[in-house]
Amino acid sequence: MNKSIKLSLALDENSIQETVDMISDLYKKIEEANFLAEKLASSLHDLKIEIKF
Repeated sequence: MNKSIKLSLALDENSIQETVDMISDLYKKIEEANFLAEKLASSLHDLKIEIKF
């Protein structure tokens, strides 16, 4: 899954604040994704799959 994130930078104060807010939101989403990935990895570590014929 490829996703690209495009940030537009401008020199006026409002656009800079919007960019800062976008980066802040992105950082929060990355932190949440890392937390969920660690939780998933922990769950998979404890998972045992048994296949019987």
